Amino acid sequence: DRHRADDSVGRKRRGVGTLRAASGPPLPRDGQHPPERLGVRVRVRAATTQGTVGFGGWYRVPPSAGGRGWQMQSAQLRPTLY
Repeated sequence: DRHRADDSVGRKRRGVGTLRAASGPPLPRDGQHPPERLGVRVRVRAATTQGTVGFGGWYRVPPSAGGRGWQMQSAQLRPTLY
């Protein structure tokens, strides 16, 4: 569904006891030098009352207004198997 947030599959999860998130280093997501867009790989693991579930994806990180830093713009998460 294109009207649903990319992280909605995680937001709907109920009964979460613990949540662990790990991210990787920022990587260029375009062919520009220096890069105009960065991506950060993220993995999320949640222990729920139904068992352990995982999600993986990317944060999109463009330059902030004024170009003095970076800001997280959006995230894409998909279920993964453990």
